[in-house]
Amino acid sequence: MIVADTHSWLWWLGDRRLLSTRALDALSGDTVAISPVTFWEVATLVRRHRITLNQPVIDWFRDGIARSSTAVVELTLEIGAAAGLLDSDLVRDPADRIIVATALHLGVPLVTKDRKIIESGIVPTIW
Repeated sequence: MIVADTHSWLWWLGDRRLLSTRALDALSGDTVAISPVTFWEVATLVRRHRITLNQPVIDWFRDGIARSSTAVVELTLEIGAAAGLLDSDLVRDPADRIIVATALHLGVPLVTKDRKIIESGIVPTIW
């Protein structure tokens, strides 16, 4: 199992050419878990017209989960607390903190291109 950062999951479902070879291999060869915060981030991108989906957001999520065998990880009190306790100097974005905490809670790597997360060394990353 791996956890996909929002951009990784979005690119995996939409345009795999944006992924590194290692990221594509990891996403294609393992169970992919995502945090519910990914839905919030994608919906926000749609609302702000930063991305366009080929169907309504909820339908796109459901189809994406079904065709990719993605597992949605429950946002538990342990993940919420771990996200709040992460050093905010290393990972500032609240959504990123929840995604990082999800990977830490599951004890699995995070597929991300985010340099700040990679350089923080908080969680093993794949890119």
